[in-house]
Amino acid sequence: MYQFPGVVVGKASLLPLFNDNDQVSIAFVDSKNSDNDDLIKDIKTLLSDDNLKIFSDLCLFIHYIVNNDGQKLILLILSSDVAKQIISIIHDRLEIISIYIYCKDEPQKQKWIAKNYSKTINKIFTDKILLMKHLDDYRSNCANVNKKRPLRSLCCFRRQENNSIRNLSKQSTEFIWFQLIIEILLRMPFTKDTKDIMIKACLDYYHDNEIEKKNILDFESTFCSEHAIRWYTRPCFCPRLTNKVRGTQDPDCLFTFRFIITEIHNQIYSLHQHNLTQQVPTVIYRGKVISTMTLKTLKNNINGLVSINGFLSATREESVADMYSGKGATVPFGYERVLFKLCIIRKIEDKILIQPYASIKQFSHIPDEDEILFSVGTMWRITSIEQDKYDVWNVDLLLASEDDECRIELTQYLKEQLGEKSTLLMFGKFLSEIGEYKKADKYYKILLNELPEHHEDLGPIYNDLGCLRLGQDEYHLAEEYFKKAMDYCTKSTNTNKDNPSLPISIYNHAIVAKQCNKTLQSSSTSSSLQNTIELITKSLSSSNTSLMHKLLNNDGLANYQNGKYAEALDKFQQALNESERKQMYYPPDLSTIYNNIAAAYFKCRRYQEALEYFQQAIRTGLTFWLPNHSSILDYTNNKGIVLKYLATERE
Repeated sequence: MYQFPGVVVGKASLLPLFNDNDQVSIAFVDSKNSDNDDLIKDIKTLLSDDNLKIFSDLCLFIHYIVNNDGQKLILLILSSDVAKQIISIIHDRLEIISIYIYCKDEPQKQKWIAKNYSKTINKIFTDKILLMKHLDDYRSNCANVNKKRPLRSLCCFRRQENNSIRNLSKQSTEFIWFQLIIEILLRMPFTKDTKDIMIKACLDYYHDNEIEKKNILDFESTFCSEHAIRWYTRPCFCPRLTNKVRGTQDPDCLFTFRFIITEIHNQIYSLHQHNLTQQVPTVIYRGKVISTMTLKTLKNNINGLVSINGFLSATREESVADMYSGKGATVPFGYERVLFKLCIIRKIEDKILIQPYASIKQFSHIPDEDEILFSVGTMWRITSIEQDKYDVWNVDLLLASEDDECRIELTQYLKEQLGEKSTLLMFGKFLSEIGEYKKADKYYKILLNELPEHHEDLGPIYNDLGCLRLGQDEYHLAEEYFKKAMDYCTKSTNTNKDNPSLPISIYNHAIVAKQCNKTLQSSSTSSSLQNTIELITKSLSSSNTSLMHKLLNNDGLANYQNGKYAEALDKFQQALNESERKQMYYPPDLSTIYNNIAAAYFKCRRYQEALEYFQQAIRTGLTFWLPNHSSILDYTNNKGIVLKYLATERE
């Protein structure tokens, strides 16, 4: 029997996630038939980190630029031949900060100098040694400059006119992910280890800093809920690491620091309840120097929602905010001076907001600053952006109210996904949905160690672990997990007759048992298509009563694995009809059903219909996942198989 390894909590280092150099990516683009192998080798040696990307296919490079969508600044190294083809279309992109060109001879170099592209000035070389020296200097300077660069601080949500919330851009998807994870963490009850996990992580980060280690131990022994804001405003490890964590948007880091995040939120909420918001003016200010790309993101989302990923502080005095906006000062290239004007419209009926705020003058470590503090993830509507005569961008934000149409729709979406309660099980499901499978596995196993023997969540946990293993082609281990899920769900069903977990566990076990026992087929068959069909990893939440479409889908999968393709197609169509009837437009579920319908059509040799549904699966999946998510890659692979069959038929 498989033995679960011991789970060590809170000792993973935060250092890799706080690497500021991740702000800049370096890309070398060369032609396929070049003779620059030695140059490539030298560049790899000099810039040996995960931020170096090497391309010999221009289409892949353009795809990379488009998908980056301004998330990282990019330094380009181009061969002269490649530069001729693409420099005119990529030179003016804001995220590209410098372009180095490597030429074969002096005449070629002079031609490029004469073109006078601003980002190539003093960066055109024929001498490989000089080029490497310049890149080495850049690498050294970058390490220092990047220490001053802010981590990602906001996400935007913009819904196109007449579109539902499920039709989202990549930025909007990140917005919803962040809102989901914050809701999960704030609602999750503390355990006896919650504070200790954070303390261990902080001590690990400051292992060689005696002053901060003393502060951390002081926090451990003296912290109380009434002093959460005081600790957050104290110039020490607490605000520094908390702000770094929110900037990473990494679920693991946020979970590690959920103790202080939740305590600060709860104190702000308490102050808000006691009417301290009446002390806050209707217009307050925040000055900040932000990257040009961040400003561009805001401009592209006027009238949309923006979420500040950390706790947002503001001041009553515009003159104080001006000091922080960089007004009258020189700012680095690629950065802009910004003054945020935050408008709060109070309504008598809006007594408590989901994301509260309060004046913290009496509770701050530095009361003279007289700050107003907003809770993490507070949503604002971007109303206007204009540049004044001092070259400061004035960004007007309106606090999103409870009757904001877009906010109502988003809040409803979050409630549908979270259910009535938030647990570590929900956190694991969230990680699984966004493709963080290793982290999901980690938290499921933490739960197995913490929950009592007959807890109702044990069946769902084992089922989800089975689905994770199945996705990694570990069929025998998946089968073992599904057996455990069936055992626990059977026990639970004895006391809860309406428990939907048992039939889903049975379907999943039947499918994986079939997979374990089947004989491998020739690579010339369509077995690769069959292997890409995944089970629904969100199908066993005990708080979710809308499971009929998942039951029908998994019933179809059982028929599919048994070679009953017509019956499978009928079940998949019923699952789709059920989703549409109940208006359940959750993209991961819908895209899976579309994919399964297409697979059944494929097995019935109806290739054109299969192609159409695979395309629909891809389109739907991309409204929730990023293009490199494993499900999108699977659907795309399936589509490619169908296209090959269609091409063969035409021949």
